[in-house]
Amino acid sequence: MFDPEVVLDGGTDAFTEGEWRGREGAIGFVANQMEVLKGMWMRLDEFIDVRQDCFIVGITFGGRGRHTDIPVELHPFHILTLRDGKILRWQILLTREAALKAVGLEE
Repeated sequence: MFDPEVVLDGGTDAFTEGEWRGREGAIGFVANQMEVLKGMWMRLDEFIDVRQDCFIVGITFGGRGRHTDIPVELHPFHILTLRDGKILRWQILLTREAALKAVGLEE
């Protein structure tokens, strides 16, 4: 699923922020979220086909804070760029507008 050179850019506003590199980094990013949230769940809300090698997905995900038990629900947009059918770049933005702008599809 991941290109060996995948770069995941969580930016500075994402739930798990920063840059994660390589397959281990991408898996580590997901594992980090699963460690923070108990009962983590995810739902695909929107799929935007940008071009043959790029698409945007709007998701909702949540769970309960592992240490606080406070319910969490977030609605980020993920830009996925492919190389040879595998994810090469994974960028997370907080709004649909920001994601569209990042790929040159401003509304």
